[in-house]
Amino acid sequence: MPLKYYYDLPVVVKYNGWVHGILFILYIAAVLRATWLCNWSLLRILKYFIASLIPLATFILDKELRKDISVLQK
Repeated sequence: MPLKYYYDLPVVVKYNGWVHGILFILYIAAVLRATWLCNWSLLRILKYFIASLIPLATFILDKELRKDISVLQK
């Protein structure tokens, strides 16, 4: 936003917005794919969706995913 208003560069915000939107859609697609492959519960799907709305919350859930992966590999 500073680039848009202080430096009068709205095109930078446009492309960053597009990238952010595409990454969000890919994240939701990844959660849906994991749901399909791992038979996640509705509560877990909801938790991962809510985490996508809170900044940096997905990194906190990464620890849970790593634990699940280690269980599956044994």
